[in-house]
Amino acid sequence: MGQHVFVDSAWFCIPVLTQRDLLHMDAWVLHDSILLRGQLWRYPDEAVRAFYALDLGLSEIHRYSCLCWKGGHIQEGEQVREEGSTWKGKKLDWVGYSIPHPDTCILTFFAVLSSPYPVLWQIQDVNHQVWVLQGRTLKAVPRKDHLVPVTVTLISCQHMETLEKDRGNPIYLGVKEPELCLFCTEVQGQPTLQLKEQNIMELYRQPQPMKPFLFYHDRSGRTSTFESVAFPGWFIASCSDGGCPLIITQDVGKAYTTDFGFTISGFSALRYPSHRLIRDSQQMVWILKGKSLIAVPFSDNIRPVSLAIIACRDTEFYSEGKGTPFYLGIKDQNLCLCCTEIQGIPTLQLQERNIMDLYWETKGQESFLFFSSEEGSTFVFQSVSCPGWFIATSSVVGQPVTLTKERGKTENTNFYLDGEN
Repeated sequence: MGQHVFVDSAWFCIPVLTQRDLLHMDAWVLHDSILLRGQLWRYPDEAVRAFYALDLGLSEIHRYSCLCWKGGHIQEGEQVREEGSTWKGKKLDWVGYSIPHPDTCILTFFAVLSSPYPVLWQIQDVNHQVWVLQGRTLKAVPRKDHLVPVTVTLISCQHMETLEKDRGNPIYLGVKEPELCLFCTEVQGQPTLQLKEQNIMELYRQPQPMKPFLFYHDRSGRTSTFESVAFPGWFIASCSDGGCPLIITQDVGKAYTTDFGFTISGFSALRYPSHRLIRDSQQMVWILKGKSLIAVPFSDNIRPVSLAIIACRDTEFYSEGKGTPFYLGIKDQNLCLCCTEIQGIPTLQLQERNIMDLYWETKGQESFLFFSSEEGSTFVFQSVSCPGWFIATSSVVGQPVTLTKERGKTENTNFYLDGEN
């Protein structure tokens, strides 16, 4: 029947961590090129989109009713109906379900894939220190030009029912090249983080969970923690001084940081853009008029564009303190934002380019790249080719989206990114 892969749980009443893990594991399934459209991984608070991402065609989820469906074999194209909803199977070998108390509105989804693979990531801490491999030691160092972070492999344990609940998603963590896995062991009575020559898929296929190699992945917002399964209460951590080895610690929130974020690897499984609706602080959205982006107040008669966003694969353009370089395009249009100079002045334009063609370029296309950085709950986009120039909207209704180097004056440079409704 193939390997049983636990994707994770989704809660529909309130956004909780298990739902975010569901979408995170969507990216894992995408690497198998069977089920998912990875552009939806960035929507942590929309359970409905999780199931559209699974290509199951779920038409509706009622907020206060628990939805379940019958398990069994599903052939490609076959439809399964229960409680008025339609699920369309797409290359699924098997699905399972659980029926919890209806007040909790939880739905658990299991998928069986013929060829499971780990997802590939780069990891950095909240101080923007990335993981690098020096000899047989993982260290956290500041991201710099031409620095190549280690590619981390991650795959969920398939024996979750035997492990503690509500601590996070138990995963195996490894290094892609050379083939190493993280594990915890006691040295002189002290839990210690080490690397061992081990194939991560051999761990995954074991008939029972290999606890020294397992970590509870708990996601909160945009950061994650990794707690040792073998030593509960001990977390992977990095120190604030660059160049220190990664350790495990039980002193959370003190001298070491235990909060980490995922960044896209040059070989990542996420090979599709995410789609977001964008609005400024005055609640003006973007619309397309010809080949110009215009900022207007949102209303029922307005159809705002969805921004297509995907990170650049070329690590040359990653710069400490500036954010992650992204390509920005318009969903369902072969149009991408770029910065060009007109009479010596940086100007924002739309050019006919497919965002995925840009993504697959070995060399990053500088004029199409924008550093994305977070400021509170908003995002700022700075041109890579024209440093100091930011995407901006005017306070006057109906003006084009432009570039500005004068932040905080008459133009808005802070934007909210929302999931599509």
